[in-house]
Amino acid sequence: MDYSRQIAAIGEEGQLRLAQAKVLVAGAGGLGSSLLPALASSGLGAITLYDPDTVSASNLSRQLLYRKRDIGRYKADAAHDFLADINPDISIQAFRKSFAFDGQYDLLIDATDSLPHKQKLALFAWESNTPAIIGALSPLEGNIFLQQRRAPGIPCFHCLFPEVGTTPQLRESFREGVLSALPQFAGSAMAYYAILLLLQKPVTGNLIRITPSGTRTLRQAPSQACPYHPGTLSHLENANQ
Repeated sequence: MDYSRQIAAIGEEGQLRLAQAKVLVAGAGGLGSSLLPALASSGLGAITLYDPDTVSASNLSRQLLYRKRDIGRYKADAAHDFLADINPDISIQAFRKSFAFDGQYDLLIDATDSLPHKQKLALFAWESNTPAIIGALSPLEGNIFLQQRRAPGIPCFHCLFPEVGTTPQLRESFREGVLSALPQFAGSAMAYYAILLLLQKPVTGNLIRITPSGTRTLRQAPSQACPYHPGTLSHLENANQ
């Protein structure tokens, strides 16, 4: 694939860094359908994806990875074929079920519609000091959280969303429906931030809110109640128990 236009923006060293990157993407549905092609066409060295679902007719209006002929196929298989056709020069592995995370990846991305899964992936990323991007949709809004490597002043996903039952802004979109164009917008934005993180470009803020009133980038601080931050009140209380 010819990356000349992208190289003009990020340089040959930047393109080489992308070619050496290994990224794990959980979810090949609404968000993944825009996220995955953007990553593949950017020349990432290796993409591992997994999704246990099969393609249904109701997916086609917002999940542009798939066509009518894919109905009934596993999304992992159909996504693999689509991405391999876009860019046969990169490594693509696709799995129909989740597996144990490990430390071989440069970036973890959650594009699932499962809040418990987001918590699990974010916690592994935090404990392994691996950057992560977590995306979620509600009917007319999108949220993207950038969990960077551990450092003073850097919050983790659990700082903002400590419990599944207390995160109304991260509602599961499959229960409520979603505007068809929204996953394309949010998924592409996730790919954009993924590339910035892989290139180690400075990113201002860690929570991107996509709403009918506009897109905002917010900078959130660590929570004093978070049990995963050494030195916080919660962490100290747990250590003393």
